Amino acid sequence: GGIRCVDTHIGRLFEFLKEKNLYDDTLIILTSDHGESLGEKGLYFQHGSSIYESSLKSTLIFRYPKLIPMGKIISSRIQNIDIIPTVLDMMDIPLLDKIDGVSLMPLIRGKSNKARDYIFAESAEEHLKENERIFKSGVKGKWRTMIIDDWKIIYIPHPEKEIFELYNLKNDPKEENNLIDKEGKIASIIKKSLFD
Repeated sequence: GGIRCVDTHIGRLFEFLKEKNLYDDTLIILTSDHGESLGEKGLYFQHGSSIYESSLKSTLIFRYPKLIPMGKIISSRIQNIDIIPTVLDMMDIPLLDKIDGVSLMPLIRGKSNKARDYIFAESAEEHLKENERIFKSGVKGKWRTMIIDDWKIIYIPHPEKEIFELYNLKNDPKEENNLIDKEGKIASIIKKSLFD
């Protein structure tokens, strides 16, 4: 119902823009803050408290025919913090302060195939008790992740012993094979980056 409602109102907005001859002159960005767990890893509707791929991946669609080719698909990993620098770059507005995001325009223009060297994310605070792997409450219990190239490490705080998981997302996109004990060298490099 929620998806249908949003879809209906976005449709109304698009029709208005078309009626006013503004549709092709308007930068349209559709995005979300996170995906949703629908049973993956035994998690349902975690709404931001999981950092597995089903929750971490989200929608990002830009439409602005003057600068963005129709149908262009970018497979490089990016973060929502990259939206603001991208919009400013499109409008030729310089950044006045240093920010964490990067412009996606080099990717859009085909001048680069990678937006950033790493991705970092942390979970929301867990409010649903269905996740039996929340060992600390509040901010101290937030999970953290870092993705470098095809490798993704997950850190889960535990009062007795920290828990780490390591996945190769290229070979294991569903995160079914935890390689933390098999790939110690890679794990230690990404752990260091995660906590630096």
